[in-house]
Amino acid sequence: MSHHPGPAGLFVSLLLALASVSATAADKVLLESIPPNVDRAGVLTAAREALDYRTWKVVAQDSDSVTATISRNAVDAKIRIIYSGSRLLYEDSARGKSKLDHTGRMVPTVTETPERWINYLRSDITENLQKKSVESSKAAPKVQEAARTEPANKSGTAVARMQELKQMFDAGLISADEYAKKRAEILRDL
Repeated sequence: MSHHPGPAGLFVSLLLALASVSATAADKVLLESIPPNVDRAGVLTAAREALDYRTWKVVAQDSDSVTATISRNAVDAKIRIIYSGSRLLYEDSARGKSKLDHTGRMVPTVTETPERWINYLRSDITENLQKKSVESSKAAPKVQEAARTEPANKSGTAVARMQELKQMFDAGLISADEYAKKRAEILRDL
């Protein structure tokens, strides 16, 4: 005599099956290489800009990742883009909109994040990183020249210099190390 699980057992089996086949971030590479002159903050900014452009809602960000959600057509999706040294990895999950089952109950449908959504993000992030790489290459000599020519010991200009430095850091034009060194130099000159 064969035993057929009831709806609850079937649902649990389905969840266990999904959990066992979900890929880890290590299995999912968004970008194989990142331009070496774009720092972590610049990479995550490029990812956030691509997510915003594609109407994803950023729901969390930390020093190594950005997480966003989107609800479009019949799919609710979530992605976490992870900075991993010279690569960008991602984790994603998706579910379909709830539908009526044969008993009249609303049940979520199982689905995947459409591959084209991932490819759009990949393309947009690549484009954003190329722009940041070019900006960084152009800005590096200007930052070095400014450091040599700006007058020291002028407290009136220190605030302006700190504000400009912060803007350059936020825009991804200088690395965290360059920011910290220059900030310390400005403070030392007061």
